[in-house]
Amino acid sequence: MTKAKKQKTASAKVHTLVSENPLGRPYEFEGFPDKKTTSYLLDAMFREPRDASCALGVGRHGGNPYGTWGYMNIWQNNGYVVKGYTLEPRANVGKGPIPIGKYYFNRWMSPHLGKTLRLYNVPGFTDVLIHVGNTQTDTQGCILAAYSVDNTTTPTRLVNSRPFVDWLYDNYASGHVWIVS
Repeated sequence: MTKAKKQKTASAKVHTLVSENPLGRPYEFEGFPDKKTTSYLLDAMFREPRDASCALGVGRHGGNPYGTWGYMNIWQNNGYVVKGYTLEPRANVGKGPIPIGKYYFNRWMSPHLGKTLRLYNVPGFTDVLIHVGNTQTDTQGCILAAYSVDNTTTPTRLVNSRPFVDWLYDNYASGHVWIVS
């Protein structure tokens, strides 16, 4: 093989690596998996948090035209348990979902949204909240949370968001939230 062909092949490999999704997921939403799958993923990645009473986890499971969907997990009885659902912007909408990582949160009363949880030190984002909302247009770069979705196979909207966000606010004053895909 000539030197030119070797260089072309090497650059093609580099280009392939660069264009891959850096988050690994979410790609295409194929329905919510068994709730134990998300809990297991969070347990395996983060083990027991230092202050177990203040640990939340968001396990993303992919996106569709209506947003990036996931489960909201809470630390309970030595493991993560699915408590509700989350919705974030799709990867190609605005800045997309917030980066995978661990973020500190505390309660914050928004003048427009009411009870929320505010996340701190999110790279590339400011004023990130977990708040009430039903569709991707309500997110504005934040995480929406609710007790349920309209359809677990092809969700288009969250259902019972206000009671769930109020419950989070009332039960979690501060702590850490882990975001995984």
